[in-house]
Amino acid sequence: MIYAMEIAIRDRIEEAELEGKLKGQVYSILELLEEYGNIPDGLKNKLLAQHDTVQLSKWLKTASRVRSISEFEDMIGLNEMK
Repeated sequence: MIYAMEIAIRDRIEEAELEGKLKGQVYSILELLEEYGNIPDGLKNKLLAQHDTVQLSKWLKTASRVRSISEFEDMIGLNEMK
């Protein structure tokens, strides 16, 4: 019984760490893009819905290179979805 509780606690800690990493990546992207103005809700929602740290890492690097929010949306394929 104690072993099962330890596993459950360890799993929850790992989930919390992953959630923190995801939020950190999203907020970093948003912070970079805020330099160019208000971020559309659709873009915020797309970022917050992403749960792949590899994809978010790519988007973070992209956000560091673009010159506008629109350019970022184009590069991640958001404007194709509209």
